[in-house]
Amino acid sequence: MAKKATTKAEKVAKEVVGRAHSNSKHSDPAQQTMPGDAFRAIELKSVSGGILTHEPVVFSQDSSQFYLSKDSAVAVYNVQNGEMVQNFSGGAQAEKVLAIFAEANNHVYTFSADEHVRFWDADAGALVKEWVIPGKIRHVAKDPKQEQAFLAIIARPKYTDAQNNMVKPRAVVARVRLEENGRVEVEDLAQATTGANRIAVHPSGQWVAVYSHFKVQLLQLSANRVVTHKWAMGERISDIAFHPSEPVLAVGDWRGRIMFWYCLDENQREDTEEREVVRRPYHWHAHKVNTIAFTEAGTSMLSGGEEGVVVFWQLTTDHKSFLPRLGAEIISIVVSPDQMYYSVTLKDNTVRIYSALDRSLVSTLQGLKFAERAAMAKVKREHAAIVKRLEDDPFTSGLVVHPSTHHLVLNGEPGFLQVFNHLTDRHVSSIEVASFNRIGGAGSVIRSAQPHVDLVQFSSDGAWMATVDSRCSNAAYGPRHVTESYLKFWRLDPSTQQYKLVTRVDNPHAHGVHAIAFQPMLRRSGQQPGLLCVSTGRDAMFRVWELQTLDNAEEMWTCRAYAKYRGQQPRGCGFSCDGSILAVTFGSSVTLWDAHTVTAPVGTLVASAASHELSGVAFIGQTNFLASWSEDRVDVWNMLTGSLWWTQVVPVASVFVHARHALLAVAVRPITNRDETSILVCGPESPVPLVTVRQRGVVAAVALVPAASSGKSGRSHPDTEQGQLKPDPLAHNSLAVLTASGRLNVYAAESDLLAFKSAKALGEKTGSSAMDSKVFTSIFGKSKAQAVEPGASPATNPHVRSAMRLVRSAVHSAYVNAPHHVLPPVSALFDQFVTQQLAKVSIQADDEKHEESLDAEMASVEIAEENDGTEESSRAQTKTPFLKSLRRGFQASQ
Repeated sequence: MAKKATTKAEKVAKEVVGRAHSNSKHSDPAQQTMPGDAFRAIELKSVSGGILTHEPVVFSQDSSQFYLSKDSAVAVYNVQNGEMVQNFSGGAQAEKVLAIFAEANNHVYTFSADEHVRFWDADAGALVKEWVIPGKIRHVAKDPKQEQAFLAIIARPKYTDAQNNMVKPRAVVARVRLEENGRVEVEDLAQATTGANRIAVHPSGQWVAVYSHFKVQLLQLSANRVVTHKWAMGERISDIAFHPSEPVLAVGDWRGRIMFWYCLDENQREDTEEREVVRRPYHWHAHKVNTIAFTEAGTSMLSGGEEGVVVFWQLTTDHKSFLPRLGAEIISIVVSPDQMYYSVTLKDNTVRIYSALDRSLVSTLQGLKFAERAAMAKVKREHAAIVKRLEDDPFTSGLVVHPSTHHLVLNGEPGFLQVFNHLTDRHVSSIEVASFNRIGGAGSVIRSAQPHVDLVQFSSDGAWMATVDSRCSNAAYGPRHVTESYLKFWRLDPSTQQYKLVTRVDNPHAHGVHAIAFQPMLRRSGQQPGLLCVSTGRDAMFRVWELQTLDNAEEMWTCRAYAKYRGQQPRGCGFSCDGSILAVTFGSSVTLWDAHTVTAPVGTLVASAASHELSGVAFIGQTNFLASWSEDRVDVWNMLTGSLWWTQVVPVASVFVHARHALLAVAVRPITNRDETSILVCGPESPVPLVTVRQRGVVAAVALVPAASSGKSGRSHPDTEQGQLKPDPLAHNSLAVLTASGRLNVYAAESDLLAFKSAKALGEKTGSSAMDSKVFTSIFGKSKAQAVEPGASPATNPHVRSAMRLVRSAVHSAYVNAPHHVLPPVSALFDQFVTQQLAKVSIQADDEKHEESLDAEMASVEIAEENDGTEESSRAQTKTPFLKSLRRGFQASQ
């Protein structure tokens, strides 16, 4: 019976997703729209994020650019400023890029996991030629002796070991030649040692080295034969590299040693037994050596590992120098062809370019941080129970949109949040929520209980941030549970644009917190008295926290009320658009509470008692609709009538509800591994999706991100019933989809492409603009108007507006004669002053109209300030309309 029910549920889910994808058979499978859709299909505009540390950096022949493999694409960056110059991919069906080789004239060879070799013109991003290799390539290196030839480890079909009666994988070391007619010639040189995944080639092309876990295989290539030598190591090997001028093979191991093997003897014959060679150790690293690199002359060697320190070895004098405190484990080091730059790739998804002359930092490229995830993968097999939660869901906070900057905030390194600009593919900043003692070496993840940021939410103006971080038990094979949790409230400092901790609550709920939500702000600044925040926990209660101002003008958050409901555990929570109603989910019910009293629920919404436990709830924009969701369905309620408006029965992976616009995005979990994840963007009025996007791979989180002009009226479409223009809810909004592999796909409507490109171009100029701003600030000081409200223009300050009105009315007289204490800083008036000085026509009439509008705006501000009154009157005005309409709706339904 259970199997039949599961099969029926799967059929229903497939039908729903199938209907969402059946608009056009000939359209791009990456995005399709529903029948009757009034909007154009949104398209994939950019792919950001991704893991930058899969493969080492590849410099161009002139060392002016460097190439990085980002999943199935290749990104080209400028060495001097780290800005992306070009981005090209093999198409939607292309797989991960395994290796990149730079040729002259900015031509590039790429080897992909789909057994394709592609030759590109990197300047134009155009594909020139393409070859198909028979066999899966594990690793590949350039053959220095021949053009269009490579030495690679190619996987072959598995074979059966008759002696041990085991099925083993087989791999060979082969030379791959790419012919002009599109054919590929593969010459097998020798069978590779078991488990070999990396290959190194001597600059002369006479020697090839392959290593596995504890074995090194050396191939001596000659005109007629291949001589093979093998050695077994007592320590696990981490990297190998050939000395460019001496007969030396450098071998790094997990003990931190770099062993020089003087084993390149051209007269040596093939041995049946392991022969002894002269070895010389170089030992500074305390842990595993991840990378070894030599300069072209061979006088210096560079190494790096878990310590996060680049060690420079002067081989002629045995002198060592260091580049310390890089902040993360070093993955690879590459020297540019002109020997002027070093590239250092870090485990926190960072690429840094240093000058070889003075070792100064030239440029930095920071992607999405996955240090916690990579560190956990290292001890996956030994301690599976420890890493289960963070491996299955490393993005517990989801994608949170900052209200002011519209940047994405999500989990980063342990105890950190990262702020990422999805338009410019740039890491903006990191927020340290919880600190801990870092312990290096193998097993450090287990010995140290690392903190994890579970949740983060912002107030509607971005002035306040609430976070929940926790530490979990370290029982190696026992159940994992939260031992410590902290609810923290942070205040944005306008002068530094950083969040500062105001209140910390230790263990606000026993065994952890499920969800947090802020009450919508009623004013434009963060000075609203009595601002509320709600949290739900695993102790079967929810708590309402209130912002209070003490006698010494200090701010503090205190618990105002708490409540339970039938002994059930609360999970999701959210406030209405006016902040008067609080919705909390208990089991399969949505309870509605008066946000200021929290004595008893004013209403209860139950769609189906047989459904799964509700995991989230939110009011949809500034409408009278409420959305609740569980693992298997999404329900939308009409709050005016208290009735269930529509239901969508789908396996839910993630849900994002827009805070201002009437939109919600639902990521449908794929039923099988072969299916694609579907993201449905719906409105509250109908279950028919406005737009459906099909995403390859597992989706970790989704978000609807407003553009910079989201507050303005967007594009419109005709309303056929009333003959009027209705604003398009999708205008100036982009859909951000974060995959489990770290890719951040950004979808936007076709008509917003111009604004998208403008925002991206503006972000690319941030470096020079920031530098100019620093120079200006160092001379004239920081503008006071910029510190009024984060993200606001100087014109939003009433004093600045009055001064600008003075400037517009009479530039040549009043501006010169005006007292200096009423004028804003030069940085706020410069643009207006230059515009007025260069004007060729009279704009006095326009100035008078603008002055009248500013006077009216100032009058409205003064009236609003006079009407503030007491705190009780403000609350009464806030909660009355929505609360009364809600009660009338419930009385009518009963």
